[in-house]
Amino acid sequence: MPFNFYTPHFRNCFLIAILFVLGLGLSAAEPERRSSIQQISTFEKIESLDSPQQSGAGPTWWISTTPIDPVQFTQDYLGETSQSENAAGWSPAKVPASAESSAPEVRNASSYWYRKSFLAPESIEGDLMISLGEISDRDETYVNGVLVGKTGEWNSKFPQAYDRSRLYRIPRSVIREGNVNLILVRIQGYFLDASGIIQGQTSIGSAGTMTRHQYVSHFLPLFVLPFYGAVGVYFLFLYARRRQEVENLYFSIFVFLLILWLFCRNQVKFELGIGFLPLKKFEYLCLFPLPVFLYGFIRTFFHASIDRWTRYLDSAAKGCFVAIAVCELIVILTSQPTIWFLSGAEQK
Repeated sequence: MPFNFYTPHFRNCFLIAILFVLGLGLSAAEPERRSSIQQISTFEKIESLDSPQQSGAGPTWWISTTPIDPVQFTQDYLGETSQSENAAGWSPAKVPASAESSAPEVRNASSYWYRKSFLAPESIEGDLMISLGEISDRDETYVNGVLVGKTGEWNSKFPQAYDRSRLYRIPRSVIREGNVNLILVRIQGYFLDASGIIQGQTSIGSAGTMTRHQYVSHFLPLFVLPFYGAVGVYFLFLYARRRQEVENLYFSIFVFLLILWLFCRNQVKFELGIGFLPLKKFEYLCLFPLPVFLYGFIRTFFHASIDRWTRYLDSAAKGCFVAIAVCELIVILTSQPTIWFLSGAEQK
């Protein structure tokens, strides 16, 4: 007896098979997108946005040199749930790290974009803050198409903020509660091989929690500076009492310069309202003389006898001192940190 293909039983099995195949296709079309959306259960604690240590181990950042309109792109991205993550030239990026390590093509781009998406909890109380670590060099940061912060003058030939941490407030009204949200960061670098979200932690949380965390992490390292200052004052006092012990003066000046340099390495310096370039100049002017006064202290403290080897050492030290003096002049007379580094760093 021939098999009847038109029986209800066969028709139902055939429809189930078709639906199963279609389901596999739909689920295979979006695994990359679903896996790249970071799920956040609460903003009461600080949530890290850093890329996973191992590639493909979790939600990551994406990077692209393709010019986009952040508002239109956000509308398309949040509206098209089937959109592929690597569409329009987007590729995975490690954050924090130099952008060039993830996408070498950014070396030749005037600006480029980072992207990160997250699923917000159902209920949010108050505004949020996002920390993007230290960005080299200037940035514009959007959340759901809304500009929440920017740092630096675009297209300037001078560096703007390559070691400044970014912390931006996100109004509660901008966040889509219980839904997918999109972070877009436009970046313009200054150095050819070191731009992007280069170091520090990227994170998001409630405004109060993030503010407290930032103040603690920035101000806590400064508490040790008064103790260094007390040491410097003590050795200066010793020199004032016994002028023949010049090593005390050398060490005192070394300590004071070290204090100033450590302060210039702290993010609190930006609260002074001084421009970025003058701050960097002052930082290097404090850094370069440190070896001079440290050597002066060691040389006079041990009272080494004068022989052939100490003469060679003193001659080499004098050559280094001349080189340091030249470096100081370069810092004072120029405004290009690529020259200050003396390391072959190139400017875009």
